[in-house]
Amino acid sequence: MIDAEPTTEIRVKVADCAVGRDEQTLITIGLGSCVAIILYDARARIGGLAHTLLPNESMARDRSNPAKFPASAVVVLRRYCCTALVAVVLHRYWRTASAAAALHRWPL
Repeated sequence: MIDAEPTTEIRVKVADCAVGRDEQTLITIGLGSCVAIILYDARARIGGLAHTLLPNESMARDRSNPAKFPASAVVVLRRYCCTALVAVVLHRYWRTASAAAALHRWPL
């Protein structure tokens, strides 16, 4: 999801969710009576899309996929977005720390 090329389209299928960042585009087709849930952090440029299938778990025989239902899809999507945000923050910190270390000579 996040490791895709920066300008790619990420397709979100029915009962699935995905997270993208920067110039990545999250798309879904055939929404029909399904519900799309979108989370977006403009400052971090991280967004998530869930394509939920059923209104609640009581309508499904198989409840193993949390992306099927809005209540559980929001939790999963939020977790994915937070994980992506932490990865971006750690990457920025690592780059900053690396640049600082390269400019400073540490005594041996």
